[in-house]
Amino acid sequence: MTDKPQPRQINGKTLTVYPMLLGLQPEEFKDKRLEFKDDLYYVVTYIEDPKVGYYIDPKNAVQHKSSLADGIYLIVVMPPMPTIAYVRKSPYSAIQPKTKDLNVKKKGSNYRGHSSIAIGQNILFGGEANFNQGKLKEWNNNTGHYKVGMEQSGNLSIQSHIEKQTQFLKNDQSQPLLPMSLFRPYKAHEI
Repeated sequence: MTDKPQPRQINGKTLTVYPMLLGLQPEEFKDKRLEFKDDLYYVVTYIEDPKVGYYIDPKNAVQHKSSLADGIYLIVVMPPMPTIAYVRKSPYSAIQPKTKDLNVKKKGSNYRGHSSIAIGQNILFGGEANFNQGKLKEWNNNTGHYKVGMEQSGNLSIQSHIEKQTQFLKNDQSQPLLPMSLFRPYKAHEI
């Protein structure tokens, strides 16, 4: 296994697969997915049943208001399923009014991030998204373990790369699940 991003054919397209860097943050991950319905984003929990496969957890069905995406979530897209955005609530606080910064951690948080969602496997995309009552406000490519897009230079190059990496994520109207107009490039060297 290499520690450098590698090209791979996925659904007939050449995409970049990012290996995990640093140590794994082991923790059981519930299968939560980002979905878009009726102009709102939801976090939907799926349960695996060996007899029937995956199904939506009846306690967290899309119709329940409690499943509206609200706050900051970590997002991971993996090579075997490039059409699914796996999510988990972020340990980050709400965007700070003064800095508008997605990178402020809560003190004392038990942080389990992108590597826990991906169980240490390679990913196509990892980042963060900020939602307010089901509405996407912004999203980025910030991950500590995967460095998604960091090999690109310049905002336009990063944006083009991320658009390519997330091209199979679509909403219920076959539009990008994560619109590029709300993408904010994250570059580690600027922090």
